[in-house]
Amino acid sequence: MHLVDGEGRQIDVLPPPEVNFDDGDVIPILLTRGRYENMVTSGNAFTRTTLSSVFPVPEQNFRIAADGYLVTVAPFCGRIVSIDEPLGAYVTHGTNYWASPFGHSPEPERFRRDLRHDSDRYEALRRMAGERGLVVAARLGLSDPQHAARRSG
Repeated sequence: MHLVDGEGRQIDVLPPPEVNFDDGDVIPILLTRGRYENMVTSGNAFTRTTLSSVFPVPEQNFRIAADGYLVTVAPFCGRIVSIDEPLGAYVTHGTNYWASPFGHSPEPERFRRDLRHDSDRYEALRRMAGERGLVVAARLGLSDPQHAARRSG
């Protein structure tokens, strides 16, 4: 996606060009790392069949950042297709809830929110994998680069 500021000016590309999306069968990556490289919510598209299979989103755990749930469970419905060419825009204006530096909350609260969100995603992953007889790595957070970065940052 084109990264656009609050005035509508393109300032960058999201994610940076050196980031390679995972695609195809990403379930092995999910089972070992707990996350695969994908786009922010605005850049994701899902088939109706996939959404019918994974809805409803557990609102209590994913009221904010429901895409975390969707990108975690959708791969169990089929292969992931990634497009490297920007096809949309992501506007950042400093008050974006999830992407802003502090997410409208003090740093310790954001830290707790991020860890809670990852824990909720891992639980959804364990449930989906278990329903299919698949085994998830015991300590996903240690193999998930974004989760590990949050904990050490």
